[in-house]
Amino acid sequence: MLGMKRTYVLLLVLIGLAVLSCKNGGNRNQKEASERAEYKTIEKVDIRMDIPAGMTAQDDLNEFAILQFANPKTGRYMIVLSDEKTMLADMMSEDGETETSAPDMDTYTSMIAGMMNPQDWEITDTLTVNGHKALMAAFSGETEGQSVQYRLGIVEGPDAFYQIMLWTPEEKSNGFDEFGMRVLKSFAIISPQ
Repeated sequence: MLGMKRTYVLLLVLIGLAVLSCKNGGNRNQKEASERAEYKTIEKVDIRMDIPAGMTAQDDLNEFAILQFANPKTGRYMIVLSDEKTMLADMMSEDGETETSAPDMDTYTSMIAGMMNPQDWEITDTLTVNGHKALMAAFSGETEGQSVQYRLGIVEGPDAFYQIMLWTPEEKSNGFDEFGMRVLKSFAIISPQ
């Protein structure tokens, strides 16, 4: 009789654990689905990336950007720029540089940092994004008297370098690093159809 009670109690405990693990797994799956739903995939010419669903297309953030998105309510802004490697090699040879081949990631990053001359420039992460060398840099600045946080993702593609520039006012920078890395890690170079 005692053995039967133990078996019954053990069976109830196992069933309870199974129900709890299914419930927690369901919550985790719901959370992952919710996070995916908070982002949308955008595609243009030869790139694809995920951005927050609340961001809308813009046309006045940067005249050279191939993509421009913003959500003024959250204070998040994003542009994507593309620099063809052959164009960069031509520019370098015109400037009297001895090397006429396209720059590598380090040279390109130094060129960009030198042009921007930002305060507190720091490369925060180097990584591979969908098979391509990439990095994330962080810096701050001031625009119209307002402190601004910037994140610059640079991805080296086979034929071009891509800059993913993100910015937000200092007071809205909570969660900004996670947002920047999520956008950068989703970046993909695709073959035009």
